[in-house]
Amino acid sequence: MQPLLLLALASTVIALHPPCGVGSIKPDLLSGMGIVTSEGITNCIKSVEHAWPWTAGVCQNDWLSNCIFKCVATVIGERWALTTASCLSGNLKDWHVRAGMFHENKKEGEEQRLAIKAIYQHPSYSPSSKLDNILLIETKDEFKFNDYVQPICLPEEDDDVLSSNLKGWVTGWGYQKEKGEINKSMEQALIEFDDDEVCERTWSRKIYDSEVCAGEGDKTLCGYDEGVPLMVQSPNGTWFQHGSAAMIDGECRLPAIFSKISYFCNWIFTTTNEDVHCIKRM
Repeated sequence: MQPLLLLALASTVIALHPPCGVGSIKPDLLSGMGIVTSEGITNCIKSVEHAWPWTAGVCQNDWLSNCIFKCVATVIGERWALTTASCLSGNLKDWHVRAGMFHENKKEGEEQRLAIKAIYQHPSYSPSSKLDNILLIETKDEFKFNDYVQPICLPEEDDDVLSSNLKGWVTGWGYQKEKGEINKSMEQALIEFDDDEVCERTWSRKIYDSEVCAGEGDKTLCGYDEGVPLMVQSPNGTWFQHGSAAMIDGECRLPAIFSKISYFCNWIFTTTNEDVHCIKRM
C-alpha cells in the first residue's frame, strides 16, 4: 500500500475515533437542566462519579504536605493540562495536578496526582483585566488514560456553537455561594451562553474575540471555579472544551468570562511541541 494512502487511512481513523472527549462513564445530562436545585459553580448538582474524566484539580502542598485545592484544570494530552494563568504561583515543586479526582478532600484509588514540570503562561496575559488568562501545565510524568482519566477534545472552530443560543456544561468543586465552602464532590451545571453585551455591561469592560461570556444569576461560577471548563457535546457524542473560566464574580452573581479555546489553538499546538492540537467538531 502506498505511504500516502496509509496516511489518509490513518487520518480517517483519527477523525472517526478521536482519542479525546469520550468517557466510559456517562454523565447524567437530564439532572440540572430544568429546575434549579437547592444544592449549589452556583445552583449545580452532584455529578455522576468519574463521568467527566478530563476535569482535574490543581493543588498546592501546605507545610504538612496536604495538597490544598486551588483551581480546576482539564487534561488535554498525555503530559498536558490546561488552566488559568492566575491560578499558579510560587515554587512549582509544591504544585500538583489531580486527575481522576471526584472528592476534593480525600485521595481515592482512581486518582493520579502528578507533579508539575513546567508551566507556560500565555504571553499576552494581563493580571489586571484577566485578558488571555490561560496557562498550559506540563507534567513530569504521563497521565495513564483509563476509565477515570481521559483528555477532552479542543475545537478548531466553534462560531456555530457559540452563536446558536446553546448551553454549555461546567464542572468543578468551587463555592456554592459567596463565602461558602468548597464542594466536597464534583458538581455540574448547564449554563447559557450570553451575548458579549451582557458581560460588557455587567463587568464594565470590553469582551474580546478571545473570550466567551456564559452564566448569570442563579447559575454561574463562584469562588475556586477558575479554570472550570465550558463544554458542549458534539452530535456524535464527543465532548469539546470551548472555554476555560478566566474571570469570576466574587459575589457569585455575574456571568463568567471564559478564555475561548479555539482562539488559542495555534499557541497550544506550538507550546506543547505539537503534542496537542485542536480538531474539527463532528
